Amino acid sequence: MDTGSPTPDAAAGSTEALQQLVHCLAAALGFEFTLIGVLDGDSAMVRSLACSLTGRPADLHYPLAGSPCEQTMGRGEFVVEDRAAAQFPRDTDLTDLGVRGYVGARFVDPVTGRVALVAGMSKQPVEDGERALIIARTFATSAAAMRQVEVSNAEDALVREALSSTGQGFMVVEADGRVVRASQEANALLPGCDGDGLRERLGRDGADVFAALSLGRAWSGRLRTAARDADGRSPILEVEIVPRHGPEPVCFVLLRDVTEAVEEADRLQVALDATGAGLWDWRILEDRIRTAGRYFQMLGYEARGDELGYQHFVDILHPDDQQRTFDAVQQVQAGEVEEYDIEFRLRCADGRFKWIRSFGRIVERAEDGRATRMVGYHVDVDPTRRRAERLEQAEQRLRLFVENTSAAIAMLDRDLCFMTASRGYRSRYGIHDLEGRRFEEVFDDLTDDWKGLMGRVLTGESLSKARARRHGIDGSTWNVRWAMQPWFQEDGTVGGMVIQVETIDAQIEHEQRLFEARDAAIAANRARGEFLANVSHEIRTPMTAILGFADLVESPATSEAQRAEFLATMRRNGDHLLDIINTVLDLSKIDAGKFDVHLEDVDIAGFAEEVVRTFRSRAEEKGLEFRVQAEGWPDLRLRTDVVRLRQILTNVIHNAIKFTSDGWVELRIEDVTEAGVRKLVIEVEDSGIGMSPEQAKTIFEPFVQADGSSSRRFDGTGLGLSISRRLAEVLNGGLTATSRPGVGTTFHLVLPVLEALDGPQDRAPSLAPARDVDSIRAALPAAPLDGLRVLLADDGADNRRLLGLVLERAGADVVLAENGRGAVAEVEAADPPFDVVLMDMQMPELDGYEATRVLRSRACDLPIIALTAHAMQGAREECIEAGCDEYLAKPVDAGRLVHAIRTLLGSGAGRSRRVS
Repeated sequence: MDTGSPTPDAAAGSTEALQQLVHCLAAALGFEFTLIGVLDGDSAMVRSLACSLTGRPADLHYPLAGSPCEQTMGRGEFVVEDRAAAQFPRDTDLTDLGVRGYVGARFVDPVTGRVALVAGMSKQPVEDGERALIIARTFATSAAAMRQVEVSNAEDALVREALSSTGQGFMVVEADGRVVRASQEANALLPGCDGDGLRERLGRDGADVFAALSLGRAWSGRLRTAARDADGRSPILEVEIVPRHGPEPVCFVLLRDVTEAVEEADRLQVALDATGAGLWDWRILEDRIRTAGRYFQMLGYEARGDELGYQHFVDILHPDDQQRTFDAVQQVQAGEVEEYDIEFRLRCADGRFKWIRSFGRIVERAEDGRATRMVGYHVDVDPTRRRAERLEQAEQRLRLFVENTSAAIAMLDRDLCFMTASRGYRSRYGIHDLEGRRFEEVFDDLTDDWKGLMGRVLTGESLSKARARRHGIDGSTWNVRWAMQPWFQEDGTVGGMVIQVETIDAQIEHEQRLFEARDAAIAANRARGEFLANVSHEIRTPMTAILGFADLVESPATSEAQRAEFLATMRRNGDHLLDIINTVLDLSKIDAGKFDVHLEDVDIAGFAEEVVRTFRSRAEEKGLEFRVQAEGWPDLRLRTDVVRLRQILTNVIHNAIKFTSDGWVELRIEDVTEAGVRKLVIEVEDSGIGMSPEQAKTIFEPFVQADGSSSRRFDGTGLGLSISRRLAEVLNGGLTATSRPGVGTTFHLVLPVLEALDGPQDRAPSLAPARDVDSIRAALPAAPLDGLRVLLADDGADNRRLLGLVLERAGADVVLAENGRGAVAEVEAADPPFDVVLMDMQMPELDGYEATRVLRSRACDLPIIALTAHAMQGAREECIEAGCDEYLAKPVDAGRLVHAIRTLLGSGAGRSRRVS
């Protein structure tokens, strides 16, 4: 600030009245520094008329540029509630004085005709900017009034006159509350307040006022008086007390009637509480936002009294809503629209976002048109918006459902006119233009019964039918499930009906398939039951012979000749029992898809002669003629699985002999070529009982016999022909049958011809038991295992004894072990070592698999032969994988066992010892 020479205007402006007014202003605001100044002639300085800052001359010059006074001159009034020095860095006096708060109001100086101002600066923030502006405007008016007075010697008269022009009441009050002087306006506000009447007029609410008066302190506040106005109301006054210190200390009291303003504010607050709205007031250039109402509470925050910046709003605004919100605000600030009305999401205290509806408009602009102040309010519309979204989603789902459902849905009014229909309904009936048309117009074949049903629905009844036939306009028919139900209007009356028709052809077909599957399952279970009964019978029959003849063998009354005959019978029935078991195993392997085919060269003529030799004697034993084709067998060599081919023919020929009581059985073999494909055709024909067409359809089914009754004439498991057909298919051929009841049956086996390879071919080993046991026994020497040490490990005492005797009679030195652990111990302790180990695979403590692995892990290279009752597919591979060299399925034939040992030792497996 620069101190200038006093001028006549300055001298006139530095009157005692103005100086007193400046101090009143300081007291009213509670500021340390107040100023009344006028714009100097060069428009760059403010010349002081009065100043309340101690130690500063009253007549000084204040630079205008970059100061808050410049904003006051330009805007008319201006307030900075905090950080004034930081906002106006060019004004170094603000920094020197430590100014934080500033307020100023502009007026025209009547003396100079120039723009003047009333300003105040404080080292503390301004607590209520609106209140400070009101005081500044009041004192600006008073200053203008004082400058308007040309002659006045009485300071208090001049002040009263100046304040009277503002419409406010002014009083001079002593410390004891006695009113010394009161303006006309003060008497109007508080009639009869002169003298000692003030205490009575202020009533109980005036206690704070009299306390301030008695202490000579500044005070401001609002209170409701005890006096009544013409309308019977108790006015609400805004009271400002400014103490004057001197020889006769008094207080200046300013009175302003704020009844209307307070009641208006109360009404506004009631409205805000009722609507739940939150107000906001944005000083744009200062970036200050003040809030009121439920601005914060609607978001779950505690109410705040401080001011916010625009960035706070940006921080809680949903990212997806920011750009369109910024655009709406910018349009209002640019003047493109008067106000905005927009919905966006704000983040609540708990982190979730809530939909808010916001209204805003510009209420102040600078001289250059820039928006300086914007006000508006927020309303919580989240429940409404969420309900609308849910309703929209529900409507969308309903629309998609109606449009895309496979069911046909239509809505009719009370006159039975179509209101709408689903896509499925239109497509189902082939009609797309339905709206407004009567139901019976669209369906002109509507029956009286159907009309009666629709009439019942219009009375409020719901009807449905689970299955019915419907006809389309194109004459097609289909099965449907339909339902009709009324829809109701808001007054509860029936507005029409909704018809739903759903096609159930697929459901009916599915139900039919289920019924068929059920019947098939029942039939299969019945067939399995018959099969189990048959197998039980077939097993028990040879078992009965074995056990019965075993008892006779033990009897002392049995002669040696009879004993030999009985043993042969037991052996024959044992073989038959083993055939039954192997048949069941074959079926399980075929069903599991694990049936191996081993091809070898076969001479068809020799094979046919072998078959004839096998079955001719059986047929003759029954008194049947076994015929062969007169032209002889075809001269043919081919590659096939001879074991499976023999198995097929055995089943078929055995079946023919079994079901022929007298007459003949004929075998025919032909080499034919059809359509360039060479085939082997084998036919077996009989003159037996034959079969009906129904029986012929089932003979190849597993578990099924042509006669499944308990009184059937012929034995059998019912698996032979089923296995034979499957074996034929495994060999890429086929097996069929033709038959007539009482005439006979012919089986047709057709196989593709695979040319034989040149030279001998080895056949892979098979799990099927060999049929040449007698020839094996005949080829063995008298003591085939002479000199060999054999370890036999088996947990079955009878098996150990049986196999031990067999091996000893063959000349072997046999050592027995009861389990795998004992076998390992015997091998490790043997001296001299064993030549071969016979290992049962199922034993307690340590089974044969693990015992073999232990021996192999300890560098034992002895030949090991697995003995197991497991004859299923994969059993051999499992034993070989464990470390065994050979595999034999139980029951083990003595000849095959001895032959396997000699073959294994002779092949060089294990130790280098050979058998001569």
